[in-house]
Amino acid sequence: MMDEKLNIGLVQYSLKWLDKEGNLEKISELILNNRESIDLYVLPEMFNTGFHTHPEPIAEALNGPSVQRLIQLAKIKDSKIAASLCTLIDGKYYNTFVLVSGSGILSIYHKAHLFSYAHENDYFTPGQEVVNIALNSQFAIRPFICYDIRFPVWLRNNNEYDVLIGVANFPKSRINHWIQLCKARAIENQCYLIAVNGLGRDLEGIEYGGHSMVINADGQILIDTKEEEGMYSIALSKSELKAYRNKYPFLLDGDAFTILENE
Repeated sequence: MMDEKLNIGLVQYSLKWLDKEGNLEKISELILNNRESIDLYVLPEMFNTGFHTHPEPIAEALNGPSVQRLIQLAKIKDSKIAASLCTLIDGKYYNTFVLVSGSGILSIYHKAHLFSYAHENDYFTPGQEVVNIALNSQFAIRPFICYDIRFPVWLRNNNEYDVLIGVANFPKSRINHWIQLCKARAIENQCYLIAVNGLGRDLEGIEYGGHSMVINADGQILIDTKEEEGMYSIALSKSELKAYRNKYPFLLDGDAFTILENE
């Protein structure tokens, strides 16, 4: 049987804070100029605005203009695109991970762990559901958004997924935390980890540190983009992941647990 591959494109760029059109133009440039065959492009958290905790001026309907632009790009490239943005759904604001193809929205996940240090929890509603997404017959993914990475129980793998895919705006001042947390989540969940972080400086003067990552189940860093803009690609191998899990079947010894809803 041929080894199933998943071709990933990491799109790292300097976000223009609260400038939707500027960010969409940059994304379009990086994706449309890419000549490689990519199954899934991954963008940063709040890809169209940068991380912003006041939702009123930036929120869109789930199927609003920014997501429609992603759908158009996905259709042109015959690919899928993952990102997060601020959404307004039934009168509530969410930081929402979206996965789209050229035919529309395939799946969503609302950020569960809101960043109270920056008062995200004062304005946004936390998600309640762990989401696993079947990309094709071979690969299942679990999305997470930035601060979620600090909470290993939320991301714990019960043989439900093969790839953790995260979108983030992690600050440069704590970029070492980001790198170590990414490695830990990949090792403990015996999965590939794809995590795309933003670059640039926000309106409060906070710098964001890049270092978008691809890490395998052994904790080896396959890609570290450091602080360079660009589109970075890699092919993930299902047979290599299965071989590693068969050699070290640590997931079979995991603790049973139940995740309760937030109060």
